Amino acid sequence: MSEDPFRSTLDAIAKRLATAEDAQGRRLKVDRIPIVEVDGNFATYTSFYAFNQAVLVPQYGLPSDITAAATVGAFLPGRRVIKTQATELIKSGASLSSLLQYQPARLLERHKATLLPKSAWQQPAPDYIGLLDQYIERIEKEEDD
Repeated sequence: MSEDPFRSTLDAIAKRLATAEDAQGRRLKVDRIPIVEVDGNFATYTSFYAFNQAVLVPQYGLPSDITAAATVGAFLPGRRVIKTQATELIKSGASLSSLLQYQPARLLERHKATLLPKSAWQQPAPDYIGLLDQYIERIEKEEDD
């Protein structure tokens, strides 16, 4: 595994945050979640997605998955932690949280979008909607089990 290229920058940020205080004068507590390498791509567990009573936490098939899910769960008490396989997303250049962000009309409803030049329609668009549908199906299946 390659050396984390962000380590020195993130160490400096964590050190600075550890000296900061909140509005009530309390020191901030800084917890670290590792950046990992997945098939040559750097990935983070901070691309989790919290909603209602649950949180989707990306998993990469690594030993650090368990600790990361527990850490994120501790940040968001009261929410059920749903470990979500995200290796394929990382390979495609996306992340779990990017699937759940607003997408340009070009990706969602090509037949309705009229502001983009025709050349934009000829570019291949990742099937984010298909990936999101797969995750929804997995979550629903887990809830039924």
